[in-house]
Formats: sequence, C-alpha cells, structure tokens
Amino acid sequence: MELKNFSFSCPFCNQILNNNEEIELVTRRDSGAEGRIFMSVTFGNYTYRHIPETEFELKEIVDFVCPNCMEDLKAPNHPNFALLNMDVGNEISFEVIFSRESGKRKTYVITEDGIETYQG
Repeated sequence: MELKNFSFSCPFCNQILNNNEEIELVTRRDSGAEGRIFMSVTFGNYTYRHIPETEFELKEIVDFVCPNCMEDLKAPNHPNFALLNMDVGNEISFEVIFSRESGKRKTYVITEDGIETYQG
C-alpha cells in the first residue's frame, strides 16, 4: 500500500515525520549510538537508509525517537514495537506500530474497523 498522501506524526508532539517518500526518525542503540533512519512510507517495503551508515544486529532491539521532541516512540501496549500516528485527513488518524526488532519485518495499522497486517 502506497501512502504518499498521508502524514505520519509523533504521538507526543504531533510533528509530521515524513516527506512524500520517507519517514525520518532518530535511532538509539543499547551502546548509546544514535543516528537518523529514513524509512519508506510504503507498507511492506522495509528498505531504509541510515546516517551514519550502519548494520543492525539480527534481533537487535532498536529504540526509535521523534527527531522533534526526542520522545521514545515505544508503543505502550506493545513494547517490542514503535508507534506513529498516520493522519488520513479530516482530523482522522490511525495508529501504526512497527517492530523494533532488527530483521522482524512486521507493521500493523490499527483502525476503527480492525487491524491491517503487513510483512516483508
């Protein structure tokens, strides 16, 4: 599903986190290393670019942080997932959660009608 017409925002400060093509977040690793990750807005596309360039360890849990307010985006009810809002217009937004575990390609969109699942 291509979502270039939707905005993805921080659930804490409501800052828009994407341009047409990518969502930008800060990454934080257990080692304390931080960087910027740019992920596709297309569900099921798990390619990304990271500054500085890095390889995540398989099954490594990565913290995703809002680049505006610096809040940790860990989903409150699903600690191995990160949470964003997907703003679809007319003040309607859905929750999007995606795996924080490197190599686990799972994304869920939570709407009033149910949960949509995407995997890679």
